[in-house]
Amino acid sequence: MYDGVYSAFQIEDYKHFIRFRIDKKTRELHGHVIAEASVPKVWELDPKHVAEYYNGGGELAPHLRCTPSKWRPAESQRSKKEGNRKIHLLETFVVRPHRMPPPDNACQSN
Repeated sequence: MYDGVYSAFQIEDYKHFIRFRIDKKTRELHGHVIAEASVPKVWELDPKHVAEYYNGGGELAPHLRCTPSKWRPAESQRSKKEGNRKIHLLETFVVRPHRMPPPDNACQSN
């Protein structure tokens, strides 16, 4: 039986990925499925990323940089698809821990 819902990876112009985040307090794993309806096929090196990297930005973690990605869609892909690019949150889910750790003071020796 064929189910098109779970075969997005076979559709050339529709891709998605999952972004995970762990909550420190509750130890819950939050998952966010992010989908893009129009994916570029040709990529090029981003000159802004290179300039930032060589001007001291190379020391920073990617999420702290202005241009974290080394790649960008090629000029031909940007002009055609920029207006059609639709990125949206497809689904969100939470996975709760099976058991909680002992309180912080329970692990300290007297």
